[in-house]
Amino acid sequence: MRDRWSVEFYDFLKPPPSLGEVMLGGFGDLHDRAARNGAQHGTPVLFTVSGFADPGVNLFFRVSPMKGRGARTWKRYAYTLVVWLNFLQVFGKGWREATARDVEAFKDWRLTDVRNDDRIKAASFDTDRAALNTFYTWAFGKYGVQNPVSGIAPASNSGSRPEQGIGPGGERRDGLRPAGSGVGR
Repeated sequence: MRDRWSVEFYDFLKPPPSLGEVMLGGFGDLHDRAARNGAQHGTPVLFTVSGFADPGVNLFFRVSPMKGRGARTWKRYAYTLVVWLNFLQVFGKGWREATARDVEAFKDWRLTDVRNDDRIKAASFDTDRAALNTFYTWAFGKYGVQNPVSGIAPASNSGSRPEQGIGPGGERRDGLRPAGSGVGR
């Protein structure tokens, strides 16, 4: 048993792992089976702390909007999801129970929490935010899971500073998007 979520990537150029006839005998050719289920070379497979693939999470990488993305995007989004899922695990939560408050805490932990030795820069968190939003937007349509990223209220223009909540060019800023992450919504 593992103590963390992890990720592997389909490698159709190598023979599938030999786990023995007893375990895999009824599955046939694992690469053919994976391809029939929508996997491509480089498709991520996320494993739970108990060592099993989570079909709810892994389907995300085999269907739209992710199926047509490149291997670099798959890899970046998969690693983001693993970090997110491990973060939730610490608090005894699964991805289906995540809230906007969890996303805010994740942002703080990723960017500023001194207990996190692997803090990242604002632009990297912006990619995390995009990955989580894409995942949860898809999960809402597929499973009815609420998107905790979309639950983050955009920064408002109320307050003592008139420019607060307004990004470059005068557009409203996404409240989860860290300052210094670049222009956009």
